[in-house]
Amino acid sequence: MADSNNPLNLDYICVISPHEQKSNLEAVRQQAKAIQASAEAQNKLVTILQTQISLPKAVQKYYTSENVVLNKHTNWFVPCYPQQNPCLVCHYFGHNSETCPNIPYTAYNKCVRCWQLGHNFQSCQSSKVRPPFKNNFFYPNELLNRIF
Repeated sequence: MADSNNPLNLDYICVISPHEQKSNLEAVRQQAKAIQASAEAQNKLVTILQTQISLPKAVQKYYTSENVVLNKHTNWFVPCYPQQNPCLVCHYFGHNSETCPNIPYTAYNKCVRCWQLGHNFQSCQSSKVRPPFKNNFFYPNELLNRIF
């Protein structure tokens, strides 16, 4: 037992031979390498999981007509600068009747009332005709009803 005046407890001091020290040191090195390899494997796994978690989810695309995607830049439900008024043809925002993506190019520069060449809608004497929309066209309210 240790002397009460001596703070060291000499009962637990152990003497290790130089050969045992070398053997123990090698065991500690191997454990350290194993721990390092395990940590590297865990870091790789964390990186892989973070990549998988942060992958963007597939965004549902909505089409206003065949091959025409609803988007915030050229074909949208609400006014977007600089297009504050809806298209006179399809009633979506982000474009005008001269660049409407929901009608075929062959309908551009025609009267938006009767869809004939040679005059504009302000001087048109004909009855209003449904625009020559691309296949599967949906007016904004129809598309909203389909979505919700």
